[in-house]
Formats: sequence, structure tokens, C-alpha cells
Amino acid sequence: MNEEEMNEEEWLSFDTAVRQIKRSLRMSPGGAQAKLRELCASGSVRSQKEPYSFVSRQPEGEGPPVVIEPSEWRQREIDLMTDSDDCKYWVGVSKTDLEHWLNSATKSNTQRVTNRSPKRRLAEQAINKLWSGSVPSNVLNKEIQKAVGDWLKQRGLAQVSRETILRAAGRK
Repeated sequence: MNEEEMNEEEWLSFDTAVRQIKRSLRMSPGGAQAKLRELCASGSVRSQKEPYSFVSRQPEGEGPPVVIEPSEWRQREIDLMTDSDDCKYWVGVSKTDLEHWLNSATKSNTQRVTNRSPKRRLAEQAINKLWSGSVPSNVLNKEIQKAVGDWLKQRGLAQVSRETILRAAGRK
């Protein structure tokens, strides 16, 4: 890609891209950062960096954006990097590449959810009714298993294994 094509491309800041991954895939901030670095290191999402430094307490760009090769991501976390001149980098990622990857990832995630077993769906339904979709962290696994088992039994529904109940609760 030449410099003119790079300038025409829409770029998202690294932090904006992390927020999109976090929101779309329901990941933790750290997990979303790690995923974006992995995508940049694999070449799935193109990235660029622009050096900057602080002048009079204001960030000031020190040059044009430069393509970050995937191999650079495999050596260091460029979004956190400070070079030997104490210069930091604004990191941008391709909006097009990120959106394409997110579309594929969310379709894949939806497919996994719809392929869940009927018993897993029953356990998820019980958890949604008992705890409004999210089991509080202070509830013990054995309490979850008993409450879900009792809920299913009261409704004449199939019993579900401990492992399936804990998976549905996000504990496995």
C-alpha cells in the first residue's frame, strides 16, 4: 500500500478499536487489547504509527504515519512503546479491516450460541429467570446447581448436568 492509499484509508485510534472489540465481543478491556494486538501481529488488521511528543503539555505529531509491519507487533506492544528518544506513538488501525474481522467474529459467536445443546439452553433459561441473566459472584457453584435443578424440576423439564449448568452460568 502506498502513502496515498494509506491517507485515503479510514483509521481508528487503537483505543477506539479496543472499545469496539470490547463492546462487540463482550470482552474485558485487557482481553480486547490483547486481541487487537494479536490481529495486528497476524496481519488481519493493518496498523500504522505516528510518533508524537509533548510540547508545552500538548501532544504534537512528529512526522507522517508509518505502516507497522505485523512482525513489529510480535516483538513488542507498539501501542505502549516508548523509543530510545523517549518518543511515544499514536497507533491507528484500519477501520475496514477491523469491521470485516468483527463481522466474521460476531457471526461465528452467534453460530456457537445457536448450536448450543437444548439442555444448555434450559440451564441458561433458568439462570435468566433466577438471577436476571447474571449469577452474582458470591453465589457458590453448588448453590447455582441446586437452584437451577430445582427450577427445572418444578417445571417438569429435563435435568441438566452440573457441568452444563456451570457452563451456562459462565463458571466453566
